[in-house]
Amino acid sequence: VAIEMGGEPLETFVHPERAIYILGSEDTGLADSIVQAAHHHVALPSVRYESYNVAMAGSIVLYDRLAKQATGYGRREKNGKKGTGSGH
Repeated sequence: VAIEMGGEPLETFVHPERAIYILGSEDTGLADSIVQAAHHHVALPSVRYESYNVAMAGSIVLYDRLAKQATGYGRREKNGKKGTGSGH
C-alpha cells in the first residue's frame, strides 16, 4: 500500500487483511514507479500541511487500520457485501 498524495482518501480505504505500507521521505515522497507498482494508493487527509513527517504518517495509517478492524469497517459479511462499520 503506497501512502502518497493523490490516492484514495484514507477515510474510505478498506485495508487488506495483509499489507505492507510504503511511505516516502517528507521532501520527495515516493517514486512514481513505486506508486504505480503498489496494489493500493492511499492519501492522508490534511488541513494545514501538504505532508506529514514519515513517523506521523505511519502512525496515522496504523491507527486507522486498527480502528477499522475494531469496528469491522470494510469487513466482508456472509452474503458477500462489504460492511460499513456503521452497524447497518
